[in-house]
Amino acid sequence: MKFLSLVTTVFMIATAALAQNITIGSPANNTKVSPGETIIVQIMKPNGLSSSMDISAVIAINTCTTSCPSLPQQQLGVVVFAGPFSPVQSGFGYAAQNYTVQLPSSLPTGKEVLLIALHFGLIGAGPAAEVDGASISLLVE
Repeated sequence: MKFLSLVTTVFMIATAALAQNITIGSPANNTKVSPGETIIVQIMKPNGLSSSMDISAVIAINTCTTSCPSLPQQQLGVVVFAGPFSPVQSGFGYAAQNYTVQLPSSLPTGKEVLLIALHFGLIGAGPAAEVDGASISLLVE
C-alpha cells in the first residue's frame, strides 16, 4: 500500500514539473483599452520536454468589482472566447495562437480589469489532464 502511495506522489510531482504553463504574449500588462474595443490576445505555450496535446482555450474578462481573486482561474467573469487551441510553432522556444476578441461594452471606465487565459491539454504518455492559466491587468479608459 505504501508503494502505491509513493508511486502516486512521484507521478503528481512529475506532472507538476512537466507542466507547460501558458503566458499572454499580447496585449501587454496594463494596456489601456476601451469598452467594446476589439483586441488581439496571443496565448503562448513554451516548448516542453514531455509530449502534449492541446485541446482548448478560454479567454475571459473579470471586472473585479470588489477585489480581484487571488486565483483568477476560479472566477472568470465574462467569457469572450471558448474554443480550440492549436498553437503554431514560432521557432523561438514556444508555440502561439492569436485570438481576436471583443471586450464587453459594459466594462467600467477608469477601472482595472483582469484578462484571463486558460488552456486545457493532455501531457505525458499517460496522458494526464492539465489546466493552466495566466492573467494580466487591462486599464479601461
